[in-house]
Amino acid sequence: MRKGGNYSASGETIKETRDSLREALEAFLEECDRMGSLTEILEEAGFVHTDVNWLPRQPIAAELVPVV
Repeated sequence: MRKGGNYSASGETIKETRDSLREALEAFLEECDRMGSLTEILEEAGFVHTDVNWLPRQPIAAELVPVV
């Protein structure tokens, strides 16, 4: 099983950081597609393919923990 990478991004604002991360992930996914491994990568990450979309796995629980 292939291990997923860790990605990080930076920016002067939250929006810039999100945009930077989105750009890095898009480049990674485009390269996986070019290499013919996109389906394998998405399945290993827990995504499920429907007729037209890839859906991320859903958490089984979520909890907010206050930080004091």
